[in-house]
Amino acid sequence: MLVISIDPAQLTERYRKLNIGSNGLIALVGTLDGVVRLVRSTNRIPGIEPGTISPALLNWANLGAASEKTVTAPPSATADASPPAAQAFQTEALLLSGTKVPRYPLAVVVGLSRDEQLAPYHLRKTVLIGATLILTLFAFIGEFRQARLVRHAEESDYQLSQALRKVLARERRVADLFRAIPDPAIAFARDSHRVTGFNPPMLRLTRMDATTIEGADLDTFTRGVFAADVSPDRDERMAALRGTLEDALRLGPEDDARCFDIQIDTPAPLVYEVRIEPMDDEPSGMLVLLRNITAQHRLERMTNDFAATAAHEMRTPLASILGFSELLAAGLISENERPKIAEQIYRRAKSMSELVNDLLTLTRLETGKGGGQFTAFDLRTIIEPLLRQIPDAAPSLTLDIPPTPVPVMGNVFELVTALRNAVENAFKYGAPEKGIALRLWADNEHGQARLVVADQGPGIADDDIHRVFKRFVRLEAGGNLEGSGLGLPLVRGVLQHHKGWAWAESAPGEGFKLHIALPLYAGLPSSTTIPASPDPAN
Repeated sequence: MLVISIDPAQLTERYRKLNIGSNGLIALVGTLDGVVRLVRSTNRIPGIEPGTISPALLNWANLGAASEKTVTAPPSATADASPPAAQAFQTEALLLSGTKVPRYPLAVVVGLSRDEQLAPYHLRKTVLIGATLILTLFAFIGEFRQARLVRHAEESDYQLSQALRKVLARERRVADLFRAIPDPAIAFARDSHRVTGFNPPMLRLTRMDATTIEGADLDTFTRGVFAADVSPDRDERMAALRGTLEDALRLGPEDDARCFDIQIDTPAPLVYEVRIEPMDDEPSGMLVLLRNITAQHRLERMTNDFAATAAHEMRTPLASILGFSELLAAGLISENERPKIAEQIYRRAKSMSELVNDLLTLTRLETGKGGGQFTAFDLRTIIEPLLRQIPDAAPSLTLDIPPTPVPVMGNVFELVTALRNAVENAFKYGAPEKGIALRLWADNEHGQARLVVADQGPGIADDDIHRVFKRFVRLEAGGNLEGSGLGLPLVRGVLQHHKGWAWAESAPGEGFKLHIALPLYAGLPSSTTIPASPDPAN
């Protein structure tokens, strides 16, 4: 901006040298009257023309009549002199500056158009707008990419949730199928040898709760399986099962399933078929199924035993009956001998009938199909029917019967049959001439009805005691005694059917004692009494 003090005649030359642009303005205005004396401008500016009164120019340039602001310069100042700074302000149309001319009542007003003044700002504005557009574009691209990433993330999350839902649904189906298996089932991991799954029947078999069996090792599992086993070789059976399971876990999923049987000797022995199936799913391991085949095992054993009995035990009485019948039919038996032959035929036929009945009874008991409904009764009341069934042994019996009832719940026919076999066993293998003792009492402390049949025979060795309860086993102390070998197995079978137990106590030369225990029943009145020692003859 150049402030001048110059004669009006030199205005045109100065206008050219000022080089204020094609839209520039230079004017001379009277400082006293505000009249425009001269205007030099390419474009016509309304209100700023020679002869017009425009005090606004003076006011805009801060050169009003009241203004004290002036810049002096000698008249001889040349155009090359550097002008002093002038005060500038912005109006609606012009950016103006001005100064009073010394020795003249005039002022020089110089202006630049807004477009020229604001050109750098327009450039900066354009640059800023461009930068803003570029940044907006980058932001849009970023938002677009972010939206794509979010969409991909949502799709991935949806796919993951669907896959997880399918996995959970599959696990639920597997768990439901696992629980639906009626037989005890349990799964083990191959790496840790610990439980990874089980079903409710397995909890009942092992007598464990879910917290205990979850994550249990093989040793804990096998102890649970044989928890109810009362056999003397229980530990050996546990070790055998544990070893088999460990061997199965060392095999790969491509190996075939294993199948074998185990027996749990409870008061009612149980037989389970153990099936081991390898699993290749994660976690890999094996599935162990235990199927109760006790009834099937007993039926198969009974079938085999019955065939053996029919071939062996029935052969001798049938041969006797056939031989005596042929003699009678041929008339080779005298009248005096015929009653004896008829007695022999009757005894052989009766022996066969008892054998068949014992086999059928034992079969029903071992397959869980007892001979009838249970009723509550006083165990003392079966003594009289017992004595009627064993008239030969009754005179040798010494009875010790309590004066108060011994209430039990059971099947009278089965219990009478069991006691008859117990007494007949003592009469047959003991020394009946030395007497047979039968003692009955109520063991209230243990909640049991107890009965002992003791003879004074030769007794048996301790190693043979467990054999007397096996079918078709006869430990004959002397002579070739008749019998099927089903007496004591039938006694134990009846007791097991009544949730009781039977065991033996003996030693060589000290006789044989058969112990019987039944659960007491609390539903009978305790005031009923009978004679302590009934007459065996009745």
